[in-house]
Amino acid sequence: MKLKFENQAFQLQAVESTVNLFNGMQSLALSEQLANQSEILSYDIVANGLQLDDELLLNNLQTIQLANSLENYSTELFYGDYSNIANFSLEMETGTGKTYVYLRTAFELNKRYGLTKFIVVVPSDAIRAGVLKSLEITKEHFKSEYNNASYDYYQYDSEKISKVRDFATTNSIQIMVMTIAAFNKSSNNIYEFKDKFGEYRPIDLIAATKPIVIIDEPQSVDNTDNAKTAIKELNPLFILRYSATHREAYNQIYKLDAVDAYNQKLVKQIEVASIEDADFATIGTQPYIKVVEITPKLELSLELDVQDAKGKISRKILKKIAKGSDLQQKTNNESYYGYIVEDFSRDYGVKFNVLDYEIAVGEAIGNQQSEELKTSVMLRLAIENH
Repeated sequence: MKLKFENQAFQLQAVESTVNLFNGMQSLALSEQLANQSEILSYDIVANGLQLDDELLLNNLQTIQLANSLENYSTELFYGDYSNIANFSLEMETGTGKTYVYLRTAFELNKRYGLTKFIVVVPSDAIRAGVLKSLEITKEHFKSEYNNASYDYYQYDSEKISKVRDFATTNSIQIMVMTIAAFNKSSNNIYEFKDKFGEYRPIDLIAATKPIVIIDEPQSVDNTDNAKTAIKELNPLFILRYSATHREAYNQIYKLDAVDAYNQKLVKQIEVASIEDADFATIGTQPYIKVVEITPKLELSLELDVQDAKGKISRKILKKIAKGSDLQQKTNNESYYGYIVEDFSRDYGVKFNVLDYEIAVGEAIGNQQSEELKTSVMLRLAIENH
């Protein structure tokens, strides 16, 4: 089955907001990138080569913030705990495709500036699986959009450390997906010397590439001093931060919150007179899923849109759904393509491989959003109307 992806204007705006940060910056040719690394390592490291100019970067940041009508206007670059490593924040409401946006941003940065090394840092195994699944299902799409660009993607695996060498030495787009737990302790394999790398550790090869670090859900990733130190060990050229709920918005360049999503008709309202009467349809293209129950015996029940043999779709509760279940197969409904039950617990709810969050018992996605979203939209509308 082939998936078709439409170019959504709000997603392209988020991509452009990032890429335009570096307008006027000097890109280094591959030979210059190789020369830069020859004094650091005996490997032929292919590094990101982009000469960042703080004054120009600030001017570009301010231009983008004004164009995007952002309230958090920067009068100087904010580095926080990251010394001289520039961070930029994009706020995107859950379900509006932030994973797609940051993956497309990687391809656009390669197209415009020749940047090749990208590391996506995530807070959990479940989110890592979702990112890898997104890379899988978008492969043909990105090949088509970017002139059959050559690229590799893989998860960082401490048991397959040779992938680090491939990441560092390959002259094409490389996207490595890592959990913060894989490198936030000094005992992690990434900091150990390996025979095959001689005098260098895996972290040394990664750092030599000056990767662009993309943090998915930073409020759950670099929320400790150890995590921030670990990310600095990657030696990022710069850091991009994506979340719907930033704890700290470093140099914000884009904002699409719950109310913005509603105003752009990404969330639809059906005749609202009060909060109680509010009804919201699907955000983005998510299929309907409601977590009905997780029993003490860990038996999962989901409410899903099931298609019968005649093609009629009706909402039904399916019981005893196991880990690893494919919802498309369970429902005979193609709208659930790629949705696999990753894990579930009575504590946090259900993890799906294609989602970057868990759905708690009693909650639903699809044509039913949380009370928090409804209340937020109604409150903003009430303020605007008065």
